[in-house]
Amino acid sequence: MARIALIGAGSVTFTRRLLSDLFSYPELAGTTVVLHDIDERRLATAEAMARWMAGKLGADVRVEAHADRRRALAGADHVINEIAVGGRAAAQLDFDVPARFGVRQTIADTLGIGGIFRALRTIPVVRAIGHELAELAPDALLLNYTNPMTMIPRAVFEGTPFTRVVGLCHSVRDTEARLARLVGVPRGECAMVTAGVNHQAWVLRFEHDGENLYPLLDAAIGADPELRRTVRVEMYRRLGYFPTESSEHGSEYVPWFLPHAGEVERFRIPIGEYLTWLDRNAGEYEEHVRGLADGTGVTIEPTSELASEVIRAIETGTPRVVYGNVHNDGLIGNLPPEACVEVPCHVDRAGVRPLRIGALPPQLAALNRTFLNVGDLTLRAALDGRREHVYHAAMLDPHTAARLTLAEIHDLVDAMFDAHHDLLPENLRRDRPVPKAGAADLMTGMVPSEEAASSHPLYDLPLRSWEPRTQLVVPASEVPTPRFPVIDAHSHLGRWLTDDGSWMVKDPAALVDLMDRCGVRAMVNLCGRFGAELAENIARYDAAYPGRFATFCHVDWEELSAPGFGERIAAGLAASVAAGARGLKVWKDLGLHRRDHRGDLVLLDDERLGPLWAAAADLDIPVAVHTADPKAFFEPVDAHNERLEQLLRYPQWSFASPEFPPFERLIDAFEAVVAANPGTTFVGVHGGCYPENLGRVGDMLDRYPNYHIDISARLAELGRQPRATRDLFTRHPDRVLFGTDTFPPDERSYHLHYRFLESGDEKFPHDPDGSQLMGRWAIDGLDLDDDTLRAVYAGNAARLVPALAL
Repeated sequence: MARIALIGAGSVTFTRRLLSDLFSYPELAGTTVVLHDIDERRLATAEAMARWMAGKLGADVRVEAHADRRRALAGADHVINEIAVGGRAAAQLDFDVPARFGVRQTIADTLGIGGIFRALRTIPVVRAIGHELAELAPDALLLNYTNPMTMIPRAVFEGTPFTRVVGLCHSVRDTEARLARLVGVPRGECAMVTAGVNHQAWVLRFEHDGENLYPLLDAAIGADPELRRTVRVEMYRRLGYFPTESSEHGSEYVPWFLPHAGEVERFRIPIGEYLTWLDRNAGEYEEHVRGLADGTGVTIEPTSELASEVIRAIETGTPRVVYGNVHNDGLIGNLPPEACVEVPCHVDRAGVRPLRIGALPPQLAALNRTFLNVGDLTLRAALDGRREHVYHAAMLDPHTAARLTLAEIHDLVDAMFDAHHDLLPENLRRDRPVPKAGAADLMTGMVPSEEAASSHPLYDLPLRSWEPRTQLVVPASEVPTPRFPVIDAHSHLGRWLTDDGSWMVKDPAALVDLMDRCGVRAMVNLCGRFGAELAENIARYDAAYPGRFATFCHVDWEELSAPGFGERIAAGLAASVAAGARGLKVWKDLGLHRRDHRGDLVLLDDERLGPLWAAAADLDIPVAVHTADPKAFFEPVDAHNERLEQLLRYPQWSFASPEFPPFERLIDAFEAVVAANPGTTFVGVHGGCYPENLGRVGDMLDRYPNYHIDISARLAELGRQPRATRDLFTRHPDRVLFGTDTFPPDERSYHLHYRFLESGDEKFPHDPDGSQLMGRWAIDGLDLDDDTLRAVYAGNAARLVPALAL
């Protein structure tokens, strides 16, 4: 039977998904799965996981693991490439260095300056794999998942004797599912054809029983203003064909979004999202390690992963159509023949046969050619050793060119060459000798001058790459479960915060299991929205698990665009409560972005909103308010900003521009509303929206019995002033709510929150992953008494939301 090699198998989350499929196919009995990774610990974890999964499923497979790549490749029938050269450290540099030049990125693995240098450090390794396959397994099929996809397969079939390579990506399949859901047609009944280049392909045909579904898509977009706040919908409206790539990814390949702060905010583009993914994967890896160590194992969930489907089709002869990234050679007539293009491919025992598409609509082909130009020059640099072409590639990159001058681009490329020096082939390195300290300096251990300091190789270390390890020896408590039951009064479980409209929590039953493990009795879902989306949230959570969830609604701020909106939104709130909403969530866009029909910003204390607050009082529901943001977000983004790293990664979170109201004006507006509506219950989320000034928060709690706060997403602020925080909580034990604002909910986050509230530990990280993005300081535990803990953990939330009463 087949011999399948996984190169980069230490990426255990992906490896687990792949093996869940391969080990579940009875027709692949007798298969040998060979694992390889250069990280010995991760390789050992992958091997242990594979053996556990095979045993759990009773699969007739053989598992091998080899640190020697040649041994892993020898005799392979199928090779799956999932490597990430340089790992997280290199990815961090891909973001940090461009950020110093003002270049924003979201994923940085395909195009742009990050994609260029990811290719330069990856292509030499992939070429070596291609040469080894030509020698050791010439008939194998190489299935590549590593980005940048337009460059990696081409580097193999153009730069090695081995040509049997196909690139695989989930974007087309995910787009098919999303579009089917938007138009209300079962996915299996939709006929779609897409083509283009990876991460910038287009839905050319979208039909159901021969009927064009694009008009239905237009209607869905027209009815949902939130859909119109996504990059891919904006590109569809302007170009006429729906793109297959996600909004955050697609925004990097064009000049129209990331260089403009207003567009970043308007389209909610998550800067630096790839680093968040990496941190999440690192957490999942450690969960796998723990599960394998304690015998609980890992989750086995077959997902029809593309590589496993291709292998099964070839091995069994069962036909399958997948979208592959292959040598163009005329498949798309108006794209270069040497390009790597993404087209439908027929797969069976004969192998992978791409289908000819013809010509793309001219505007799509023109944009694809712009995309391909960058990759072509990067490939020429990597394959021919022409370092000047790296500068040319960056100059032609649409996003980089829209942000920087030619001189700035040259300096940025130099900085990237220096940052990635050790990962680049010698013929592409920019030599930079480092002076060494003299013997006298080494003897004294002192740096005698700024000149000597600047000679150190770490002198220009990016701040985000500095990860000091504390030398303090202090107690470290493990608090996996709370002393008393918990209500998480600040969670996001719906669709509102996801770019593609999918559910934040994929499996509610698994969420309930997590809640049970973590001692969470109930959750408040602040993502209910209104209308049909609210009904879906209530059905998915509140109705399916009575007493475990309470969904808060939003109001439709689009109503602000016409006079008389106060009464309309009040009526909308009443309708939402009648439908089952247990409270109202007001987000920070009110005060920062929402404008009336005259174009004026609407703040919380706008008298026209009076009917809304009165309606909340009449309906006896709490109003959770998020106004402003951390105080540092309203300060200049400079060397004195305590959240500089966070703002560099997420520049759209900066509100220092004069176009936004001052921070104090927003807080004053909130207090004015609380004071003017004593019959309405308000919750100032995130530590009362001003945890940097607990004196002000405490004054409001003293003055207004209708005012409460939650602790969500502000452990960094609360924990660095533990005495003031503890005093506030013990003076107002009936007015503080527990909440995490971790989405999706995360076990490590709960453990951290419990440790903060229950232990007396000192100087521990305020982020579960230790990233310290919210500030480079540690926090102390509060060591709260039992009565205060009971109230904060659940008692106060149960009083405000009776549906969750314990």
